[in-house]
Amino acid sequence: MTRAMTRPALCGRRRVIAGAIAVGVLGVAAFTILRFVTGSIAGNPVMRQAVGLALTDERVLAVLGSPVTEPGMPRGHVQCSLLRKQCSIDAAANLSGTTRLGTLHVKGQRDSKGWQLTTAVVLVDGSSPIDLLRGREGNVDQAVR
Repeated sequence: MTRAMTRPALCGRRRVIAGAIAVGVLGVAAFTILRFVTGSIAGNPVMRQAVGLALTDERVLAVLGSPVTEPGMPRGHVQCSLLRKQCSIDAAANLSGTTRLGTLHVKGQRDSKGWQLTTAVVLVDGSSPIDLLRGREGNVDQAVR
């Protein structure tokens, strides 16, 4: 009789272990996908160029307070069309200065010539938007690879 009683207990334990393994595998898969998506935004040439502009722009440094730290995890999306061989990025990242916080908004496109930064604007509450491409017309048309 003891054998009959332990068999259901063993099946229950196996189910719990199998469930825990499944949850662990799903968690690792979700983390990997999230890391890939955010990595593709943060590592995008357009995003890197916009961050570089923001960290060195005198207007951004004056409004946020110098030094401005690099953004953490950006948010947004990258869309690609394999048929048209084009991609676009629409992303935002928080910037932190010594006195204020701001948000960097970035848009860009990729075609056969490479990536092109089309929008790079820093928004700060109570301040006018700072267009990082104004006065730098070459950056809009210059392909980033």
